[in-house]
Amino acid sequence: MLYLSIVILSVALLIVCKYYAGNSSNPNRLIFALGFILGLTPFAKMQSVPIALSIACIFLHTLWLKSIARGQFIRSLAAFFLGGILFSALVILYLTIFSIYDAFWKSYIQQNLLIYSTHGLMGNVNQLSFFGKINIFLRMLRRVPDTRILFLFTAIVLILGVPFLIIKRFSLSLNQEKSNTFCFVYYSLFILVASSYSIIRPGNGFTHYLLFLIIPSGFLIGVFLGELAKVLQVSQLTLSNLKLSLLTGVIFITITASFLQFATIIKLDNVYLDNCRVFAKNYLSPIAKNILKYASPGESMAVWGWASELYFDTGLIQATRAGVLGSLNYSPLQQYFFKQYADDLINSNAKLFVDAVAPRMTVFKDRKTQEHEVFPEIARVIKENYRLVDEVKGVRIYLKK
Repeated sequence: MLYLSIVILSVALLIVCKYYAGNSSNPNRLIFALGFILGLTPFAKMQSVPIALSIACIFLHTLWLKSIARGQFIRSLAAFFLGGILFSALVILYLTIFSIYDAFWKSYIQQNLLIYSTHGLMGNVNQLSFFGKINIFLRMLRRVPDTRILFLFTAIVLILGVPFLIIKRFSLSLNQEKSNTFCFVYYSLFILVASSYSIIRPGNGFTHYLLFLIIPSGFLIGVFLGELAKVLQVSQLTLSNLKLSLLTGVIFITITASFLQFATIIKLDNVYLDNCRVFAKNYLSPIAKNILKYASPGESMAVWGWASELYFDTGLIQATRAGVLGSLNYSPLQQYFFKQYADDLINSNAKLFVDAVAPRMTVFKDRKTQEHEVFPEIARVIKENYRLVDEVKGVRIYLKK
């Protein structure tokens, strides 16, 4: 759901800019829509909440700046908060009708709070200092080639450009006109900090988290270019020419960064590019081929470990609520999820059980500490209901008795 949360945050930021520009005939409708969109973020991905809060704070500040009368401010504030709680109210209504508070609280709210605050996905991240998490974040920035050039541009703007703008602005004399949009420099920095915090706080080195920095980076660069033109007071340019120059600058930076990044990726020894022709011809892994010897697409299967791709490759239906499950030694919710998994196995009458804990698999590799036999509540269900029929690259396939 990371992509959905990025879309939600992008639309919310666009609405804030539109409101500040004053282009709406009915601002309270726009404000209500902004509140509603930001209210979606906890349910799209909990990790995006700090970014949503930063956008909300920015909006409240712009609302305060633009409100002429107290009554107008209160009405707009009410519209924002009503929009913000609407989706949560609908969720609560749904949970009430179907009486699933406990499952929602433990499986989503409590689990996400543990993942993004104390326990991460693989253990107790309280063992890491915040500076240790920052080091993980910096290593990700250096290690991922796809975004390296974009973030390099962002770093240049952040280290050199923004201080220059601030110094130049405060050096203007009193009779010189100052930009009325300079606050967006601070806004863009605020969103960048919030986005970085959302990536750093969990303490996980998952590089796809860096997607949270794409929009803030573009926003910062765009604001910098706009304010640079104003601070330098390029008076010889007309407004239309100024807009054209800024647009040209943004397009140039975008194309340059994209071209350089594309050229870098093509030159790398990329296993996906090297094998794209093979993958395009209905490629099936040896594990998926062996699974399909014992079940047909449309039948059900449960996977122990981190191998959700097996559902996609085989066309088998996921038999348990948890698509990814393995060793949860550090989680206070371990017993809850193991019981849920065991109950789902029995109730779904899954035809296959696959233990995907193996040296060449993702994340869960150590059979001594992570295979299903290590956990009595899971081992008992498998022993009573399934028998081992095959093993491929360390991945064991069990068939329903």
